[in-house]
Amino acid sequence: MTISSVSSLFKFIEEFFRITWLSVSSRKFYQDLYKKYKGYGFKYITMAITITSVIYALFIFDSITMIRYYLVNSGIESNPIEYILKQWPEIKYDGKEISLENDEPVIINTINGKVAIAIDYANKLSISQRQAIPVILQKTQLIMNFVKPSDSSSKPHEMSVGYGQIFGTEPSEITQFSLKAALLDILQPLGFIALLLIIPILLAIRFVIHILGSLFSMVLLFGVLWWLNLNPTIQSVSRVVLFTSGAAEIISPLLLIFAPSLLILASLIEYWAIILAVYSLSSLNKNN
Repeated sequence: MTISSVSSLFKFIEEFFRITWLSVSSRKFYQDLYKKYKGYGFKYITMAITITSVIYALFIFDSITMIRYYLVNSGIESNPIEYILKQWPEIKYDGKEISLENDEPVIINTINGKVAIAIDYANKLSISQRQAIPVILQKTQLIMNFVKPSDSSSKPHEMSVGYGQIFGTEPSEITQFSLKAALLDILQPLGFIALLLIIPILLAIRFVIHILGSLFSMVLLFGVLWWLNLNPTIQSVSRVVLFTSGAAEIISPLLLIFAPSLLILASLIEYWAIILAVYSLSSLNKNN
């Protein structure tokens, strides 16, 4: 890579973050964005999602590396993974579903006393309790909650996995030893090459989810701008909506990793950007 190309890259990154700052601080920015900019805003939001996807992927890779290290080196003093495994009850698995002798939920804590896993095959935990637990084993599936919501009424981002994908379809007992072996089988192949392959897949999935999640805001803004006689187009409306979400997209992984209890700030930043955009564009109507 030449010096000029490195310089161009830094200028591009500098311009990206300058625009992101303007999206939450400048009224004139949205007026210029609406009247003078071209395109749908896909290039900008793709850049934002690419940055955060790399951050998420590196965080996941670091977590996997740490878990794998503790699984292999079980004799380490104050081993957090071993501490969790020692609390693991014997679970019966028939190839599709799990069961325990007692149908009361089993709560497994981390070495710091926080709830890490709940085994709730009888589905006795309330919705609010389930939302606050990172990993839950239900009767037919394992659920992972990635974000602790800011209030009990919101739904966390979650992913479910069938037990057949983890333990196969043969009946067995899931003990701390078989669980450890299964985890090692899953995590051992996940190296840096796998990380590089995961990033574009993660980017594509998150891009589609982001666009679909923005459709309602686009329709709503189109209606507001039409009512204000500002002659909105699909391009201009999508551009404004996607730029309002950029700052929140950038800050979300940092809050999730370093201050998950403050994750609501990302939503507040996006709401503020939307309010700023609508206020700015409504001023255009007054000027005309």
